[in-house]
Amino acid sequence: MSDSLSNKELVAVGHHLAKALSSDTPIMDIAKIVSRLAERLDCTTAALHATRAQRDQLGAENGKMLRLLTDISENHLEYLSEGEDCMMAGVPLDYVSEINTYVSRDVNAENPFKQTDAFLAEVRAQGAEGFIDFCGEENSVFVESKAYYRSLSDAVAEFAEQLRLGASQ
Repeated sequence: MSDSLSNKELVAVGHHLAKALSSDTPIMDIAKIVSRLAERLDCTTAALHATRAQRDQLGAENGKMLRLLTDISENHLEYLSEGEDCMMAGVPLDYVSEINTYVSRDVNAENPFKQTDAFLAEVRAQGAEGFIDFCGEENSVFVESKAYYRSLSDAVAEFAEQLRLGASQ
């Protein structure tokens, strides 16, 4: 049995083994498959917990922004401009100031959207890494010029790392 089985293949092997179990089945084969299934379950559980934590953090950040937008929507002032013949809207300055603190990257306020920024940076970095994979495909135009191709891949990998680091600052 190979160590490189996918989760789906490993589960299929486990089901097959369970159906074939008899008093003649070697105990070591059973122990190996149970051990591998347990390892994969641990990894999957850890990934699930990390995903849930990320979801909760993103939800909290999005909740902040929704509250700010709702405050503006509920507290804006509408009036008819006498000289313009059109409706105008105004927002109290304290709401504008609070929103500006949250969304402006030019102020020295703490970034309340760190997880959102990190998530988006990871998406961008994965795109850059996808480009590295593309450079290595047989149908890629970069395969023909190997020297250039290698330095390009190094540059893209470095760029992906910079994208990730940019989110943490």
